[in-house]
Parts: sequence; structure tokens; C-alpha cells
Amino acid sequence: ELLEPLSDEPNQAWVFKEQMVNDSRLVIENLLNVQKYGGLVLPRCACIGATRTSGHWRITVQHQDGRQQTLYSRSLINAAGPWVNQVQNDILNIETRIRRYG
Repeated sequence: ELLEPLSDEPNQAWVFKEQMVNDSRLVIENLLNVQKYGGLVLPRCACIGATRTSGHWRITVQHQDGRQQTLYSRSLINAAGPWVNQVQNDILNIETRIRRYG
């Protein structure tokens, strides 16, 4: 059974937008900005060690071919996603402040 419309004349309209993020594109855009502002992007490298000394980070990365490289930086961003706690505890040797249970 169809109901009668509330009004014969439309007097309001709504626009509904659903926002979605293409996460892989977002990552690429962020990496391009890192390069644009002088940052170093090392794809397919593993951070195997990082220590904080004299106000700088000493970071050791391992390339896919096994070659190791040492870098120095004023800041270090742990963007390991779901592995952030593992990186913080096992590589950076910093105790995680927040624990997840369950």
C-alpha cells in the first residue's frame, strides 16, 4: 500500500555524501609529501635498530639485498600500523605505554 506524499511541493532538499578513503592512495600521497619536503623514503627496507643519542636518532635499516645502512635524524615516526607495539618494544626498546587486551 502506498502512502500519500506529505506535501505536493518539495520545499527542502538534502544531499548525502559518503566519504571513503583509498588508503593505499593516502599512503602514496603522504610519501610524495615526505619527498617534496626533503624527507627520505626507503621502500622495502626494514628498520632493524634505532637508538636516541645526543638529541638525534641513529637508525639502522636493512635493504632487500641484505645491505645495511645507518641514518641519523632529529625525529623518527613509527608508522608500523598494526605492528606499532612490536616495533616500539623490539626495535626501539621503548616500553609500550598502552596495552591492548582481548
